[in-house]
Amino acid sequence: MKRNNEKGSTFEFEVSKQDFDFMESWFEKPTEIEMANGITITE
Repeated sequence: MKRNNEKGSTFEFEVSKQDFDFMESWFEKPTEIEMANGITITE
């Protein structure tokens, strides 16, 4: 919702909570092997 409100430089379209919840189920946490050379960003 923050993204929808701020409409930053990469904003293309609004995403509803229903659409977000649906697409979020398509993603999974990367495995240790996939993250071997990855960068983790924490905020």
